Amino acid sequence: MRTKKFIYYIYQYYKYLFFIPLFALSTMLFSAMAVILSILINPNLGYWRGVFWARFNSYITPMQVTIKGRHHIKKNRSYVFVANHQSYYDILVLVGFMPLNLK
Repeated sequence: MRTKKFIYYIYQYYKYLFFIPLFALSTMLFSAMAVILSILINPNLGYWRGVFWARFNSYITPMQVTIKGRHHIKKNRSYVFVANHQSYYDILVLVGFMPLNLK
């Protein structure tokens, strides 16, 4: 029980001193880069900045993502993905790890 409490408090320090500032900074940086690159060069570059943003923030959380059934997704088809929104991490998983350009 003491170990769980200790880990909980360590994570709280990590969250407030490391994760939240990096999340805010990466969100500002990647969103600005996505807008600028989409306007100046190619709209698809904005998509890739979103993927990098989502994966970067997933890795610093730390969060493990396992995708099963990815081989069922065909490139030339449309899909509807429904997230249960139990947390904000749905966005990171859908944008960063699904092999589709989500709209």
